[in-house]
Amino acid sequence: MDGTNLKEETFEETPMTESEYLEAQKEAIKKNLRIWTGLLIYLLVVGLVLCILIYGVAMLVMFVINLLGFLKTKKLLERIENGEAGVKEVYEYYEALGRRTVKIFAVNIFLAGGLGVLGTINDMKLSADGMSVGAEILGEEYKDERIANDPNAKWKYCIYCKNNKTESFFKLHKLTDGVICNQCLSKYTAMLPKRAEDPALLPAHKTAHYISPDSTIRSLSSKDLEERLEYLKKNQEEYSFFTPTRVICDGCLELDEMNFLFRVASATEFNSTEVGNPSGLIHPYSAVKGIAYEMIYEYDSSGDHSEWRYTRNNSIVLAIDNPYLKEETFRLKGVPSAFFASSKKTQNDYSEQIVNELQEIFKKPVLEKRKLRL
Repeated sequence: MDGTNLKEETFEETPMTESEYLEAQKEAIKKNLRIWTGLLIYLLVVGLVLCILIYGVAMLVMFVINLLGFLKTKKLLERIENGEAGVKEVYEYYEALGRRTVKIFAVNIFLAGGLGVLGTINDMKLSADGMSVGAEILGEEYKDERIANDPNAKWKYCIYCKNNKTESFFKLHKLTDGVICNQCLSKYTAMLPKRAEDPALLPAHKTAHYISPDSTIRSLSSKDLEERLEYLKKNQEEYSFFTPTRVICDGCLELDEMNFLFRVASATEFNSTEVGNPSGLIHPYSAVKGIAYEMIYEYDSSGDHSEWRYTRNNSIVLAIDNPYLKEETFRLKGVPSAFFASSKKTQNDYSEQIVNELQEIFKKPVLEKRKLRL
């Protein structure tokens, strides 16, 4: 066979048609109703058995609430089977189901136990999957029309992806000119300050607190966020030649000793939940204003006497000169076994050694150590 006559085939995923979508949702709703049939029987039987107790009465109340939702879903199924419901109606029902599920999720957990969790999670999956495919079929024009006709749209739909709270199933964070969902905000969190104060000016006796994204972004506009993202992109382009020649501090600090640049990077066992994610920015050595370590304390209430106890994990603090960030921080692992065995020194001794090593590298002053209470 002549190879020149062979045609290269391409396989593209064709979008689901309205009839295919409705048929798929019909089966998904039937499965959802089967699950809730079992859960409703459980709520009714256990509620009746325990009706002499307040808990049993509460379960019967949840039975009634969930039964009403069950009947609404069953009615939608009947409309789909009779050809009366279109994609738009199914989409809007799923949107309402998602809002309802979010509201009663915690209540179902406490009053219906593990089975309540199963039911509400199944409702979330049903509405999320149905809305995702339904949105593709309805297209952007449908969503744009809804937003245009809603006077409060800018406080209900993410300013970037246009998803509302039900569609994203996450909190919407307020900006000065709208709201942003968690997924879109994740692009910018690296460029949000982690501390309430400049570490270079923070006295040793004062407790430092981490700040939540909400406390920062509520004073920012979408333009402010874009400026931060542009700064991050510009930084990566400006230092595109960055090539680490040395990795220290448990793999959290990368050094380019040829160009005198550094970057805080995530490494194995790197705990970023309490210290804040690395910004990803590349800094010149000259940007460092000072170096310190942070003693981490946590409240221990397990013993006879509750108290703040040292956790044996310190963070290294690099105070930096940057228009958006005041510091880069990363957590040290426990004292290396070799270091501990040979010297019998503590985590604080180890941290001081690291700080002195960094001082030799950056040629900047050592700041007072800080105490952080989590």
